[in-house]
Amino acid sequence: MSKIKDAELISIAQKYNDEGRMAAYELISDHGIKYPLAIIKRIKNHPKFVYDKDTDSFMYQEKSNKDNVFLSMEELCSPVSIEPEYHQKNQMLGNRTEAMEKLIQELLGDRLLELSKYIILEPSSKTMIIDQTSLKSAGYQIITQ
Repeated sequence: MSKIKDAELISIAQKYNDEGRMAAYELISDHGIKYPLAIIKRIKNHPKFVYDKDTDSFMYQEKSNKDNVFLSMEELCSPVSIEPEYHQKNQMLGNRTEAMEKLIQELLGDRLLELSKYIILEPSSKTMIIDQTSLKSAGYQIITQ
């Protein structure tokens, strides 16, 4: 079994683009690799290759995206993939929602704790006992309707 070097990845990606996945798998198997899918994943994760899911093809870039300030014509004309950004924003929104829910629960819990100092509900007799003197001494105003 031989290791496939980075320089050979270009020919494998070209074979994948021209003749399809199975032809690329055969080329990888000719190198003695038992699991060709691992090489395809390696190409997808390689910084010099860009995988286009819509066309099921690889594009090779001499420079990595970090070094290249300008977009090529292929990048300008290719469809935009926003899925990772969308999932990341959804996850952030979910985290915000969870944090907001936690904050609301804490605030409601604090208010109920404060009210429980002065008000007692008895559901069996349907009565409410309010300690007006303690409420007034704590600075609250009592308004009845």
